[in-house]
Amino acid sequence: MEELLREILNEIGSLKNQVTSMNDRITSMEGRINSIETEVKATRQDIKELDGRVTELDDKVTKLDSSVTKLDDKVTKLDDRVVELDNGMVRLEDKFVKLEDRIAREHEITREELKQEIEYVYNELGNVRDDLKFEINNLTKKIIQTDNEFIKFKRSFRNVK
Repeated sequence: MEELLREILNEIGSLKNQVTSMNDRITSMEGRINSIETEVKATRQDIKELDGRVTELDDKVTKLDSSVTKLDDKVTKLDDRVVELDNGMVRLEDKFVKLEDRIAREHEITREELKQEIEYVYNELGNVRDDLKFEINNLTKKIIQTDNEFIKFKRSFRNVK
């Protein structure tokens, strides 16, 4: 019987050790749970801040999109105006040929003299036209580049969401 009591006491001691070990593990897990809860709170706060920034960026993209649309409208109007001016130049050139003949007759100058003076004027007009076309091409390239950058920005912004 004494031996049975010793076995029971040994078993009780072993169980006490297991209970102590379990309590230590529970305490350790509680510490980890507290740490995880702290991380979750911090992560939620970070998410709220990021959401606020995403909203700000979304507003900026909307404004930028509106600006690009307005710019496209202006470019279209400018293109239309350039076509009008180009058509006007063609009409003026036709009238100029008729006027050239009339001036040569009325002022009794040689056509060669008149052509030299007219050639000078044509050169100047051509230079102005070339300069305008060059500037329009540069503006068009800048607009296309801006559109491409805006599209890339929108894609990268959408990827951030």
